[in-house]
Amino acid sequence: MQPSQQELRFQFEGQTDIVIDQKTKDWKKYALWLEKLKIKKLNNELVKENNQLRATVYEILDILERGVTQA
Repeated sequence: MQPSQQELRFQFEGQTDIVIDQKTKDWKKYALWLEKLKIKKLNNELVKENNQLRATVYEILDILERGVTQA
């Protein structure tokens, strides 16, 4: 579930003490913060997928090793 824009703004304001509203000049900082957040999420997804692939490869190697040992 994706957080709402308001939740993201509250999170940003809590971490940076910068209030985002119509008059602020800190939209660029907020946009960069959002990009970093997106990159962290993508990185976590990649690490998770990499770990799953690694586990699959090790499982295949174990199966192959057992087959060679039994032959």
